[in-house]
Amino acid sequence: MTLVRLLVVLLAGAVAVAAQNPSPSGVHNRAGLFALSPIYTVAPDGTIGELTSGDLGAMRTRNEAFDGSRHTLLLSGAQHQEVAIQIVVPVTGKRFAARLIALEGVPANRVTFSTIAWSRKVPDVIVPLDGTVAGLRTFDVPLDVAGLPRVGNRLGLLLMEVWIPKEAAPGLHRGTVAILQDGKELARLGVDLTVYPLRLPDRPAFRMDYLSYGSPLSALGLDVRLGNGATGDVKLPPAALAAEQQAHALALDNRGYLNVLPYASQRGNPFYAYPVTGSGRNATIASFDGFDARFGPLLDGRVGKYGTAPPVFGLAFNLNYPYRAQADPAAQFNWRPFKDAVPDRPGQEPALRDVEDTWRAVGQQTLAHVAQRGWTNTAFEVFNNQKPATNNTSPWNLDEPVDARDYRALRYLFTLAKWAFDGAGAKGVQIITRLDIGHWECGRMRTLDGQPTACYKAKDFNSARAADLLRPVVDRWVVGHVHLHGAQHLVGEYNRDDVMFDEYTGSGSQVTHGGEFAGLAWTARRLGIEGRVVFHAGYLDPATATGEGTFYDARKLGFVGVLASRRVKLWRDAVNDYDLLVLASRRNPKGTAALIDRVTTTGPASDPQYRLQSKTIETYVTNNVEDLLRARRMAAALAAGQSPPPGLALEGSNGRYKPLGSPDSITGF
Repeated sequence: MTLVRLLVVLLAGAVAVAAQNPSPSGVHNRAGLFALSPIYTVAPDGTIGELTSGDLGAMRTRNEAFDGSRHTLLLSGAQHQEVAIQIVVPVTGKRFAARLIALEGVPANRVTFSTIAWSRKVPDVIVPLDGTVAGLRTFDVPLDVAGLPRVGNRLGLLLMEVWIPKEAAPGLHRGTVAILQDGKELARLGVDLTVYPLRLPDRPAFRMDYLSYGSPLSALGLDVRLGNGATGDVKLPPAALAAEQQAHALALDNRGYLNVLPYASQRGNPFYAYPVTGSGRNATIASFDGFDARFGPLLDGRVGKYGTAPPVFGLAFNLNYPYRAQADPAAQFNWRPFKDAVPDRPGQEPALRDVEDTWRAVGQQTLAHVAQRGWTNTAFEVFNNQKPATNNTSPWNLDEPVDARDYRALRYLFTLAKWAFDGAGAKGVQIITRLDIGHWECGRMRTLDGQPTACYKAKDFNSARAADLLRPVVDRWVVGHVHLHGAQHLVGEYNRDDVMFDEYTGSGSQVTHGGEFAGLAWTARRLGIEGRVVFHAGYLDPATATGEGTFYDARKLGFVGVLASRRVKLWRDAVNDYDLLVLASRRNPKGTAALIDRVTTTGPASDPQYRLQSKTIETYVTNNVEDLLRARRMAAALAAGQSPPPGLALEGSNGRYKPLGSPDSITGF
């Protein structure tokens, strides 16, 4: 029996679909509009980045998101899920817009429209058409907006998003959307929304962590930080607070979160923390007011439409806070004498007693306050980011550790953190330690045929017995993409109920195959990971974007805030897919495993050095975009205990689509 036939057998039952239903009355499409999944990357000239030929051909009139014979958009999702479709306007002109006429069971304010603008010639900048950004409610083709790149696009892109209510009845919901030009109806399209008999949770099962080096306000020129020595306070004026909360809400609304590094990356000087006076057992938090006013609403779950606090929030505890939080290295505590002689735990070295007592005093005060405020739905993270540099006294690589001394130092620092926050569990507060590591298990990697291999740039992880040293004290492992995939058979040794296990990757800002973002859930479930750290949030100027970044600074568009990238939208959909797969695995683990195996495959590492020199493996999702959409429907059927719609089957990867596997932009540590 073929795997496709096996899936059909395993997915016995029935899920309603809309393909055979007649169109709503009054629909028309004389302008030749069509629709696609947002996974497709539409270039300014209309070519499609995922397709080998670049030409949609017959998919202009029929694909998993559009039935051109009925001029109807095809959407499906669970209750409490936001779903999206990309409407392509293949004509030039002025003042295009969209308007929902009606959609059964969905309030009008849960249907939004944005235009997708190009940055670096990739469609990536999501500009809402609700008037909040530069008063924009329409767009032109070619796009001509101050602050956005002029790319001479021959078509326009509309992103329609529907946030399905929790109470939406399962089954088919029908409606219509008008596409307008200069206020006149250019087309009227039907909408078929199929609601699954499933409900997604308020907080996703998957952690989509956007690493932010400082508040987004630092990019917007509005930040307030602690002064040198952890003095002052971090309270914001109302306008700045609104801008910061807008950025946090944007990430949360798209099923991720901004994880702000609360101190200067290498120096360790605190940016966002409680100010501290004194040291040792006399160390005292000087004020809770500014921090609480700024971050309290976020930690209370009052920021973002889902009403949930972020799963992780970074604390400023590091080599340079709370003890001697000084900008000048000469005034910082000197860690260099301990390079080869760091103790196993607190209480063993008299020269470290004042440091340790300061951590304990400030840690216990922080813990008591967090418990009193009821911030028990977020894990507070202690993360050491320093490497040896002229602006700090670290003798170790605490971020991306590479030798035995680094691992011993981390063991001490993580043990210190656990001692400083002793009693957290009894108060219902989560304090976690985090390790970012690239050369994880680099001595036990595997080739494509299952043979042992090692990193081509071998480090001491295995020879230094780092796993034995660190597994007892690390609560969150964040492992580099290439090494995670190369040693994926070892994930089960680390990923336990009380341990977070995530990967980190680059922002993918120049990747042109949307499947690399939308397929995240499928590879994550196959690998056994539960989160991803993206390097990094960044807040790029869309007109001059260079380097890594996931969000856009909208000031040149007349909006003091940030905009999402299309990648953020695709990752949101992937996070929701992960929830569907979690539900499906509970209901039918065998069928779900078979489906995941069908949608994913292993191949040589995408990084050329590891592919050629270490011959390590990597897991990929199918390159077939339509299959990703079909597989999503199959996962929903499994989760509901039903079978896929009649005739639904996976085609498999093929040459019509370009290969996946862009090299990760942060490999090579």
